[in-house]
Amino acid sequence: MKKKIISISAIMVCATVFLVLAIVQNIPATENPISHLYTFGDSSVDIGRAKELTTAIVNSDSVPEGAYIKAEDGYYWEGRYSNGKVFTELLAQYLNVDITNYAVGGAKSGPDSNGYTNWSSWLEGTGGVEQTKEFVETYDGTVDADALYLISTGGNDTYNLLNDSVGNVVDDSVSNIVEMVEDLADAGAKRFIVILQCYKPESGLSEFSDLHKTTTEKAMEELTKNRNLDILCVDFSSLNEDIENNMEEYGYKTVSYYMISDYIPAIGYSYHFLDNTKLFSEAPEGYGEYEYDGFTGSGEDGFWTVDEYYYYDEYHVTRTTHKHFFEYMKPLVEEFFANQIEAE
Repeated sequence: MKKKIISISAIMVCATVFLVLAIVQNIPATENPISHLYTFGDSSVDIGRAKELTTAIVNSDSVPEGAYIKAEDGYYWEGRYSNGKVFTELLAQYLNVDITNYAVGGAKSGPDSNGYTNWSSWLEGTGGVEQTKEFVETYDGTVDADALYLISTGGNDTYNLLNDSVGNVVDDSVSNIVEMVEDLADAGAKRFIVILQCYKPESGLSEFSDLHKTTTEKAMEELTKNRNLDILCVDFSSLNEDIENNMEEYGYKTVSYYMISDYIPAIGYSYHFLDNTKLFSEAPEGYGEYEYDGFTGSGEDGFWTVDEYYYYDEYHVTRTTHKHFFEYMKPLVEEFFANQIEAE
């Protein structure tokens, strides 16, 4: 059987997105190409694990300094870093399978002592590599070969840029992603989706993003060739660009502002690309002084609802955006499985 990697680049036309219905229609169980969806990575695909882990820590007998419940209910929906379901849940619904999540909001890709974002060192041990190793151990070294394994990690590795070069950070990050895939493949996994990192130009992370994408794609090609795997790399860059240029067609009033702050946390409005230490006029005690630019969320058409924002907080997107991510992925996933059937 000849295996192949499919990489989606910026040539994807926007018409494809609009051909997909907003309502998710399930694949009949009898036609289902996979048995289960497992997810690994960070807050982009976390559906409640960070909340579960941090709730246990906060309620323990010995609470580390600075510990708090992440993705708490007062700001987020049921442990998601959004106001609703994330794209992986929509994918699982479409594939008519259950989803099991090992991703943890804030996790970096690696297992090192700094494997968690710098403001949550009390939640170490949950990096991407550690997630896959924990998963394989849970299943005694043998995992479901008919399942689909999705990895979305690397974004939080950008914090390592404070102390290292772009090249070194990218090499370490991609090496960790490779290790995650190899850990799963060694245990029997065959089919993977790897979400490529993409950042808007105003983030200042375009160099990291571009190098991370090309390096990841090359690494996945090598794994496909050497390990006889099926790997789909998904790049949302072209979708994001089209949303930027046609935001009202996608149902947005703004692609620059966001509603709440994950960092404080607090509720207000600001630009997603501002320094997150200068966001709001009011913040809980201990968070220092914050500035607020006076934006009220009102426009000529009246108050903007949360679903009219691209961003939910400064790092994470709304359920509207997650829906567009899924709609973009749907035909790619269909092609991915169709090519596998042809190869067989």
